[in-house]
Amino acid sequence: IVFKFVIEELYKDRAPVDYASWMFFALPITVLSTILFYFAVIAFFFWRKPEMDQCCASEGDIIQQNYKALGPIKFHEVAVGSLFLLLVFLWIFRDPMFAKGWATYFGAVKPKDATAAMMVVVLLFMIPAQPTDIVKSPPLVTWRLVQAKLQWSVILLVGSGFALAESTRVSGLSHKIGHFLGGLGHLSPGVLMIVLAIICSVLSEVICNAGLVTLLLPIFAALAEEFNINPLLLMIPATITSNFCFMFPVGTPANTIAYEHANLKISDMVLPGFVVKLVTMFVTVIVTYAIGGAVFDMFEYPEWVAENAVALTGTLLNSTLQGT
Repeated sequence: IVFKFVIEELYKDRAPVDYASWMFFALPITVLSTILFYFAVIAFFFWRKPEMDQCCASEGDIIQQNYKALGPIKFHEVAVGSLFLLLVFLWIFRDPMFAKGWATYFGAVKPKDATAAMMVVVLLFMIPAQPTDIVKSPPLVTWRLVQAKLQWSVILLVGSGFALAESTRVSGLSHKIGHFLGGLGHLSPGVLMIVLAIICSVLSEVICNAGLVTLLLPIFAALAEEFNINPLLLMIPATITSNFCFMFPVGTPANTIAYEHANLKISDMVLPGFVVKLVTMFVTVIVTYAIGGAVFDMFEYPEWVAENAVALTGTLLNSTLQGT
């Protein structure tokens, strides 16, 4: 989400990144990483097999008990799941690379991913949770439920990150930092991509990944323009690797939950997390080299970057003339 916002703020609709293209690129990383995760974890904990077998047996019983307590699936659960699938469908086929998307039928108006999301949100507040009693039935989602369950802190965090990214762009700070990092220009684009991805992956262990990406992506874009590199080559791998937080409890809320409920020590997470981080980094680099050119044309300097530079120069010139 942060990457989508930053790329639209920097390059408007010129960058060829949408839900479908992102899925085509990221899905192989997810699948390969999951498979390698499995074998890495099995290899790492194989020497603790008797202990793990006993632990897994008790955990399996707990899972079965909680599953039975859920009871049969209900209408509102099916409805919410169906609306989610509808949302994914609308995201993928808004403007797919292989066919004419539904957004093209609106003429000059250009619906975005937020349009589909807002439509589904409205349906959640309109469809009754109990279709047998439409008059008295509450909707699938009520405002009271939203107030109680919605993570408002996440909205404030992401929103403040967006404001930070916009301020670095408008003030020119990102370009100044990118120019300051000009010493990295002797590196090849591929090596530079790996270095920046490693930096993001390491920092994400101690810094919130949303705030980290929001701050660094405009800088990476300016750095790419400085070296005549496709910004997507630096920005997309950095965004993906910033989500690989496995070594410390503070990396993600999921890490914190596992750390607290499993009574883990930090030492129990560091070494396995480091192994998994290496696996994900390796997969990301391989997939980037394998399909990055086909999906995003990452290894060519794109015309839309030059067009954006011309448009930005024109905007600054008009502002200067109006000021005088």
